[in-house]
Amino acid sequence: MEIKIILWDDDIGWCERLRKELEKENIAVEEAEGWEDLQWRLLHGEGKADLCYGMQGESVSGREEILAVLLSGQKLLEELREGWEDFLRKICRLSAIPVLYIAEALEDREELQVFSLGVSDYIGRKRDISICVARIYACVWKCGRNRDKDGIEWGFTMDERAHQFNCGGVVVNLTPKEYLVLSRLFQDRGKVVPRKELLSAAWGVESLSGDRVLDTIIKQLRGKLKPLSLNICSKYGVGYMLKRNLSKNA
Repeated sequence: MEIKIILWDDDIGWCERLRKELEKENIAVEEAEGWEDLQWRLLHGEGKADLCYGMQGESVSGREEILAVLLSGQKLLEELREGWEDFLRKICRLSAIPVLYIAEALEDREELQVFSLGVSDYIGRKRDISICVARIYACVWKCGRNRDKDGIEWGFTMDERAHQFNCGGVVVNLTPKEYLVLSRLFQDRGKVVPRKELLSAAWGVESLSGDRVLDTIIKQLRGKLKPLSLNICSKYGVGYMLKRNLSKNA
């Protein structure tokens, strides 16, 4: 399966450096033709980019996997002078993959504005290209689009600000503590995470104040995740493990 990112930018030199750096990791770069083409690719997965993901995160066609979208702030302003904010907000809200904003440099006010619209990260063209690539990987990891040890994607996103879990278009609302516990379980999905590490993630280093509450949170998470074919298994005296129920009847 081909792995790629979608790029909308017209800085030929920077785009070529990015392309060469990503090719080292066998990641292809596919350029969008304009804002309408970009919107189609992101919001209509049945179109040219095949961005419809199943529960395991693979594209419906099985031919490719889109990791992230990089879009140029300059191009956005040139083509959508009046409605660029609404367009960017819509893209970020509905996209199941990270959206990164490219610019030469942003003042604090401008950077705060694009983040408030929902972008996953901001990339400055003046930075070393390897740093840009590292930021792309960081966003991909945060959004849960990395593979497990079996080479299969989990295909979900987590919204830290809203404390929401999105899997296959189904949004699950979480409490702040549920979000922290689930995030830690996902980091080592398929492995047993010790209780003390879950407590530390949700209540602070070496905290015991949430010991009994943790069991309640796990129970609540199990109920919320069951419709998504996800389960939290327990290993007595050790900790918990996040697993997927791959059976159709699970």
